[in-house]
Amino acid sequence: MKRSLKSAILIPFIVVFFITFIGITSIQIYKFEQQSRMLGEKKILSITNNIKTKLDNFLKETMHFGMVIGNVIASNEYNKGHDISNVQDYLHSTVTDVYHLLPQVEVVGFGSSSADYVGFRKGENGDNQLILKDSRTKGRLTFYSGDSVSSDALMTVNNYDPRNRPWYLSVLEAKNPIWSTLYTSIDVYNKTNSTISASIPINNKSGDIDGVVSLDINIEQLINFMLKLKSEYDATVYIFNDNGELISNSGSDNISNVNYSRGGITLDPVIIKSLQHISDFKNHTFDKVVKYKTHVGDEGFYNSITPYAAEGTEDFRWYIGVSVSQSSLLEVSVENRILSWLIGLSICTIGLWIVAYHINKIIYPIELTIEAADMLASGHKIGKIKNDGEIKEIQTLVNSFNRMSLKIERTIDKLKNQAFHDDLTKLYSKAGLIDSYQKIKDKKGTLLVFSISTFKNINDSLGYEKGDLVLKEVANRLTKFSEEDSLIARIDGGKFALLSPRELDFRQSKTYAKSIKQFLTERLIIDGVEVAFRISVGVVTDIQDYSGIEQCLRNASVALSDGQKGQGRISHFSREMLEKIEHKTQMCADIKHGIDNHEFTPFYQPIVELKTGEVVGAEALARWISPKLGMVPPDRFIPIAEESGFIDQLGELILLQACSDITNGIAEGKWTDDFKMHVNISVLQLSRSSFLTSLQDIMNSTQVNPNNLSLEITESGLAENKGIFNRNLEAIIAMGIHVSIDDFGTGYSSLSYLQELDFDCLKIDRAFISTLTEDNFDSSLTAMILNISKTIDTYVVAEGIETETQAKLLNRLDCQFGQGYFFGKPAPYECWNY
Repeated sequence: MKRSLKSAILIPFIVVFFITFIGITSIQIYKFEQQSRMLGEKKILSITNNIKTKLDNFLKETMHFGMVIGNVIASNEYNKGHDISNVQDYLHSTVTDVYHLLPQVEVVGFGSSSADYVGFRKGENGDNQLILKDSRTKGRLTFYSGDSVSSDALMTVNNYDPRNRPWYLSVLEAKNPIWSTLYTSIDVYNKTNSTISASIPINNKSGDIDGVVSLDINIEQLINFMLKLKSEYDATVYIFNDNGELISNSGSDNISNVNYSRGGITLDPVIIKSLQHISDFKNHTFDKVVKYKTHVGDEGFYNSITPYAAEGTEDFRWYIGVSVSQSSLLEVSVENRILSWLIGLSICTIGLWIVAYHINKIIYPIELTIEAADMLASGHKIGKIKNDGEIKEIQTLVNSFNRMSLKIERTIDKLKNQAFHDDLTKLYSKAGLIDSYQKIKDKKGTLLVFSISTFKNINDSLGYEKGDLVLKEVANRLTKFSEEDSLIARIDGGKFALLSPRELDFRQSKTYAKSIKQFLTERLIIDGVEVAFRISVGVVTDIQDYSGIEQCLRNASVALSDGQKGQGRISHFSREMLEKIEHKTQMCADIKHGIDNHEFTPFYQPIVELKTGEVVGAEALARWISPKLGMVPPDRFIPIAEESGFIDQLGELILLQACSDITNGIAEGKWTDDFKMHVNISVLQLSRSSFLTSLQDIMNSTQVNPNNLSLEITESGLAENKGIFNRNLEAIIAMGIHVSIDDFGTGYSSLSYLQELDFDCLKIDRAFISTLTEDNFDSSLTAMILNISKTIDTYVVAEGIETETQAKLLNRLDCQFGQGYFFGKPAPYECWNY
């Protein structure tokens, strides 16, 4: 059944629809924008011009009057000698005219360079009220109810300094007449007044500033004017300065001296949006008119920011903002809408026709390609796709797919061959054996896994090339011997598997394996060198009884591992083998858990001087107290710990605790100062280059005296290990730590080698002690060992003493020390009472 190409048809349709929709919408928006923008610009220009005219009246005339007042004060030297009484008289005669001509002026004042101040403010009843700070007011700024000092004082301000006021500081910086920044003025009526001041410097003959004349503007009148404009033009207007401070706006009945972005005032959302747009610019200074559009909710607004500079003040700059809603300018005509929809409908029709035309050109080759891709993904081989399309891109796609599918098929064949066959021997690989077995209908037979024992030694001694030749020859011999229907594979380095279709019982399979083994190990000469090796065999019969060939291979490997304990053996798989491995695996996990949770602890067995019966030392014996398994005997976990590599951590744990206990035991008086603690060290531990560092860390942390510590090493370890083992051993002796040879007599160390190292003690294995009798004690191996100890100047500890008779016989042989159950069983530190 052919797959649907709805998605291939739907996507072009949607694209055409959106193109049409966008086209119609764009035409409508374009026409509306064009018309509304032109009307908006005209309206904004008219409002801006009105504001400019008002500002000229507010600012230019105010600055002009201020400069006239300043010139009069300067030319007549009214402030000479830091006496501002003449300035007071002059201002008193002038302010009435100023307030009449300039109703926006709130206060006319003068601040001297000596921090004196005099001014007159417009009272609520139209009268003039004196504001004074000089020697007459004892340096306090005083607000009077009338125009003289004889009037009642309404309010006084301490620590007032006109030189710190914005209107004074701005002049000091500019050195010319200037408008101050927006600031909050001091009001006797406790009102919060936002004020700007026309500030005019009064210079002396030296050109220094002796004082500043200020005319404070009442912003309230400017706000009322803007509210009137908003009502008349249905527009939002506002004014701000270079610092982003909002001077006046039509969105609120009052204005506080704060930046709009800090809150604290109620603003029209249109103003907030417009100012946020402007604040995105790093520099708020504009030399030209800035126009932009904003949106508040669903409503669009045309905005204009026009710079305004007051005449005669170069540094003064304000900005006039006007925002006009788009809906108030123009309603879109019905005719334009119909025209737009007709155009859009035409575009849709044309687009759909184009889609219908091209679908037939596209659909067929794409369907073929999709079907071929599905088959290729499912692992099927496909032929070449017919390519008779007329569209260039589709032809390219089909041609590319044909080339790609051919390369994929070749690559898959190559990878399968590599994965399923061994490059060296040309036999099946493990994956190839599994794949071939799955294709067999009658899954019966016998599986044999052959392993070349010590194959690594062959590679190391003869080289990898000759090792490869050995593998090839073994593969050839195995192929020659096997039946025609057998499956042969190289499953690992020196391991081969033979799956015979014959159902063999235990006896038959053993005979069969023995025959193959004999044939494989026949004389083999590689490049003139005779190569001898042994073969171990793991056998699994009745393979049909298992879940698959993978399980059979695992079981054969289990049998092979058991057989390699005696190399060259033939071993049949049994359930007990698997249980044994599973037990060992579980024990490894339990040992690791026990180490992590400090379940291993040393028990101490006393070492006694045989002549006196005095306890002179102890041997630390590892004990495992498991919450899960209880008390686990050492012979159950020590071999597994050594085999799995946990013996390092286990030995370090026991050594650390033993060193800590000997230090504490001597300090507490439990043991004498010359008490000697014997601790077993495994061959694996002593063969590690990091052992010395670990030992030194333990000694440093426990502060153990090296003279109280004796490390026991088995004699077999001395015979089998050299290199790092010997270097570590010599370093231990150099540290002042005693060394004992454990289980002496069971290994193969020579006397000359023993004499090379400074050993302190030989420990006779319990096997020799158990054979001592009255009849043989003087001719026993124990007597021989004691005689040997005298030649190498060491003392002897006899292990495994269980009877009084054994102790007496050893004493007669001049054995110095003994250890065993006769003297005491191993006990933890807390229970030591010997």
